[in-house]
Amino acid sequence: MKLSTFLFCCLSLQTMQATAQYDSQAEFSQDRIKTQGDPAIMEKMTRTFEAKYGDADRAKVYLVEAYADRADMNKVRYWLKDFKNQTFQHQAACSAVRILLTNKHYKEAEVLLQPYLHLDLTKEDANGYMGPTLLVYKDDAIRFFYYYAEVQYHKGNYKTAMRYMQAALDVDKGHTFFDFRQRELLALLYMHMGKTSEASMEMHSLISGAPDRNKEFMAAAKKCLPDYQQKVASATAWLYKRIKDETLKKMQTVNIQVPDIQLKDEKGNGFSLSSLRGKTVFIYFWTIDQTDLYDNSFPVLQRVKESYANNPDVVFICIHTYEAAASTATDVANYLDRKGYNLDLYLDLKDPVTKKNPMATALHLESANLERAWEGDYIILNKEGIGKVKRPAGLLNEMGYQVVHGMIDAVRENPEK
Repeated sequence: MKLSTFLFCCLSLQTMQATAQYDSQAEFSQDRIKTQGDPAIMEKMTRTFEAKYGDADRAKVYLVEAYADRADMNKVRYWLKDFKNQTFQHQAACSAVRILLTNKHYKEAEVLLQPYLHLDLTKEDANGYMGPTLLVYKDDAIRFFYYYAEVQYHKGNYKTAMRYMQAALDVDKGHTFFDFRQRELLALLYMHMGKTSEASMEMHSLISGAPDRNKEFMAAAKKCLPDYQQKVASATAWLYKRIKDETLKKMQTVNIQVPDIQLKDEKGNGFSLSSLRGKTVFIYFWTIDQTDLYDNSFPVLQRVKESYANNPDVVFICIHTYEAAASTATDVANYLDRKGYNLDLYLDLKDPVTKKNPMATALHLESANLERAWEGDYIILNKEGIGKVKRPAGLLNEMGYQVVHGMIDAVRENPEK
């Protein structure tokens, strides 16, 4: 065989393998939605993928996350041992720890962190790994140290927590992984260690970043900075006004015609948006897919809805835009109940002829696209039923409370715009 022919065959084989991997991920991305976040179904799907493609490590990452969200540590440990690729294994462990910490399962998180505590963050090979025995990417290693600092803080071991926090900070030069959560933790550690000036600096940096801080942090902040609450209130008011003013400007050119498509509630009863004319309506479009794991929007929506409890002219509804099985309505309703979200739910069911979700398709929503189904969208309707705001729900982050408030009030108070 000629060398050129041999090289061509090798290249073709690599291309075929890459294509198969891409196809498997695209296939898995769609099938994952059909599991409705049920890890038992995901297990079967993972084994099917492994038999078909010889590798299902990416699928196992999602599976570990699903079990971590349920704090099923036997399953988490079982599947972490089942990875073929160490890098994916460590990424899954990192995600699992993050989910456990978010759900306040500190003991369980500490167990998963144990294998990574001996890593020397100052030593990195040419490929970006910390080793030599564990092939852990430096990014994941830094996160492990931040997470362990959080665990130790909640155990009251402030010196140990600070040691791991500082070790991570020393190599995380650009503060790439030092988010609001880590900065808040650092401020609290400084407070507990009597370093009030350092704590003050961190607290000042958080004033305009995310006004909605937790109670423990706010209590510590008041001791360190007596006027902290006033500064937070000022930052909050500034953000609310800015969003409201920006929304008012954009509303003049935004007129989204929302079709009055017949929707169904979880019991099969019919519902149409026209029944809400005369009210300001906030509609959140979503699919259950991985909302169970990356649950950022619903806590914000729940709080905003509660803040309008005495204003019957503002209505909040959720429209689910993808059904994978006959049980979808029940699955979605159970999800909201399990999380404690009191949000009215309706289903944008597929048209039997077009096989598409009519509302999502008509409005060109991201939630109609299976590849990005977990991002969702939201639309705010004025009293005439015209959409005046349309945004991707991924923007509902820590600052989302004031953002949503500002947009709703802009629409509610200016029906003529």
